[in-house]
Amino acid sequence: MKVLLVSKTEDHICLLHELEKEGQETLLLSVEDTGAWKGMIPRAETPQQALEWGPDLVLFDGPGFARVAEKFEDAGVQTVGGGKFHDRICSDYMFGLEVLDVNKIPTPEVHKFSSVPDALDFLVGKDRPWTYRRGKKHHTTTNPHDMLVFLDLESPSGDFYLQEAYSPGVSGSYLQRPDFWVAGLFNSRGLMSPALYMQGDHNLLPDGMGISTCEGVSMCKVGIDTRLVESTLKPLELTMKSMGYCGWVFLGCIMGDKEVIRPSRRKDSSLVDCYSPVPVVTEFTTTPPPGFWAAFLRGLKQPFHLFLDRFASPRSRNTPFEFWDRWLCSRRVTVPPYPVTEASWLKPESRFMLSDLVPECKFRKEEWGIYWGNVEDPGSGFLELTGPTVGFAVGRGDTQLEALRDVGSIVYNINIPHKQAKLDRDPVCEYDIHMLQSWGFLPDKEG
Repeated sequence: MKVLLVSKTEDHICLLHELEKEGQETLLLSVEDTGAWKGMIPRAETPQQALEWGPDLVLFDGPGFARVAEKFEDAGVQTVGGGKFHDRICSDYMFGLEVLDVNKIPTPEVHKFSSVPDALDFLVGKDRPWTYRRGKKHHTTTNPHDMLVFLDLESPSGDFYLQEAYSPGVSGSYLQRPDFWVAGLFNSRGLMSPALYMQGDHNLLPDGMGISTCEGVSMCKVGIDTRLVESTLKPLELTMKSMGYCGWVFLGCIMGDKEVIRPSRRKDSSLVDCYSPVPVVTEFTTTPPPGFWAAFLRGLKQPFHLFLDRFASPRSRNTPFEFWDRWLCSRRVTVPPYPVTEASWLKPESRFMLSDLVPECKFRKEEWGIYWGNVEDPGSGFLELTGPTVGFAVGRGDTQLEALRDVGSIVYNINIPHKQAKLDRDPVCEYDIHMLQSWGFLPDKEG
C-alpha cells in the first residue's frame, strides 16, 4: 500500500513511520519542513508531485487542504479527512452546532446578537457563565458581570454569539462535569465499530506556566450500540454520507441535566416524568487532540495498513476493526525549553529559535511504547532531536491508572537527558469515569 500524509506540521509523521515498519511505501507532503524525520520519511515538494507518485490512500491530519483533497478525489484516490466539510467544521464553530442541532444532538444554549446593547439587556439578571464567540475568537467569563465588561470593551461590529458555558462555581448552570471526548471514524458505509471514549490531560508544570498545553489522552473503546454513542455519533451517519465526508469526528461533551422525559410507572400504576443526564456536545471537530494518534496506533490489534485497507474498502455497514479492549494512556515526552515553545504569543521565528536550544543527544531508533516526534536520522545508527517534543509514550492496562503507570515505566527507560513528562493523574478523572458508568454511558471496566 502506498500512503501519503498531507499536513501543515510534522506532528503526526509517526503514522507513516508505523507503515514503514510494516513494509509499506509512504510519502509526506508538509507545509513545514523543520528537518524532522530527515533520513527516515521521503517528502514531496508539491501536490502534483505527490499525485504523480500514485498513492493508494491519502491521510489529512488537519484543515486547510480542501482543494488538495478534491484534486486527489478527482483522480480516484481514497482520502481520510480533508475536503470542504473538514475545513468548515474546523473554522466555523456555529456551523458545527447547526449540524448537531439538525441531528437533534444536545448542544449548549446559544443566542445570536447584532448589537452590544441587545446582548447587555439579555445578560441582565442572568446567573450563568457565558462564552462570547465571533469567527475564531472566543472568550469565556465565570459570571455575567465580567461578560458585560468584556462586551463593552470589545464593541464587536456585526453578528456575534453568546453561548452558555461551564463553570464549577455556578450551581445554576446545567452544564456539569465531566469533560470528555467521543471519537468515531466514518467511512462510505457509516460509523466504524468501535468508537472511542477519551479524556485529555493538560499542562505539564504547575498552572502550565500560564501556557495551556495538552499532554496526551486516556482512551478506551466504546461499542457503537452503547447509550453514549447512540446519543452523540450515531445520529451523524446520514449527514456524513450526504456531505461525502470520510474521516474522524471528535465530539467534546459534558454531562448536563437537560430534561429528558422518560415515563416511569409508580406502584399505583400512575405515570411520572423522570429526568436523566445527557451528553451535551460543546465541541465538534475533525482534528484530534495531541496524543490521540499515538494511543490509537498502540491500541490497534491489527497492522495499521490492514486497518486503512478495511476503512477504504468496507464490506459491511459499521465496518468493524480490532482494538485493545482496556485502557490506553498517552503522554508527551519533551525536553526544555518546552512548554515555553507552545506559548501562543510567540511568533513562528521565535518558536523555531527556541527549538534550536534543545539538548544534544543520541538515542536508539526503536524504543518500546514510544512514537517519535521531533527526531531525525543523521545516518549514524542513532536518532537525534530536532525539537523539544521527543514523542508520545503510550501505556496499556486493565485500568486507567495501570496504563498511566505503564507510561511511567516507558519514560523511565528512555535514555534521553533532561526528559520530562506529566505522569500524575488528573484527580477529577476517576470521579468522571465512575459517574459515566453509573449512568450507563460507559462499560464498567475501571477498577
